[in-house]
Amino acid sequence: HGFNAPAVIGTSSILESKGWYTADATLAGQYATTVGAAHIVIGHTPGALGFVGSIGADSAKTLFKIDCGIANGDSQGAILRVTHSAANEVAEELKPDGTVTSPPIYSGP
Repeated sequence: HGFNAPAVIGTSSILESKGWYTADATLAGQYATTVGAAHIVIGHTPGALGFVGSIGADSAKTLFKIDCGIANGDSQGAILRVTHSAANEVAEELKPDGTVTSPPIYSGP
């Protein structure tokens, strides 16, 4: 099927569909499990998950939204910085001035 398949780039695909994560709160977790991941990161949706002008995550901390709305003038941008240790990983929002938003967006195994 390749990358041009409707499942990849169709209007109802995970890449192009808008708001797919709102229909069922467990859907992001199901998708993550299917691909063997703990988290999914989405972009190109500045108001997703109710966060405007910042990085955000769903309540399960499975789905992370990284579009901060630079094109809309909602923010100056940010980076999702993820650090790992033997026992923990931490996801933080790193602002252009070098500050880190507290508390972290995610902290866990």
